[in-house]
Amino acid sequence: MPILVWKSSDALKQIFASVMSGTEFTDPYGFNESNKTTPHLDFVKDQGVYLMSGNIAERRNWVAYASGCNPEIDDDFYDASSYACGGDDFVECLPINEELAEEIARGGSFWLEIDGDSLAYGFC
Repeated sequence: MPILVWKSSDALKQIFASVMSGTEFTDPYGFNESNKTTPHLDFVKDQGVYLMSGNIAERRNWVAYASGCNPEIDDDFYDASSYACGGDDFVECLPINEELAEEIARGGSFWLEIDGDSLAYGFC
């Protein structure tokens, strides 16, 4: 079961703060109306693996890459990303709450575990 980690960073803190300040959110594939009202992160796998704010009002969207999955600094980002998430590109909405956002604001890291079709995530 692959576990991805996002170490504490200014970008990660800004992403969580952005989500919590939002009132309208992304619905990446247009299939789930509740995504539009639920504070969430956009968990993305394409050129690497990263998190973005789901807050559509943000004019600037911050990106935080998972450790080992950043195409700008990790030579084997493609293999690491494919191992953790498979070969297909996707966007998955990860609902978050105030407690999680507060832990990240205090310097916590974020983890996500993939187990087949299910995801578990939190702070560490």
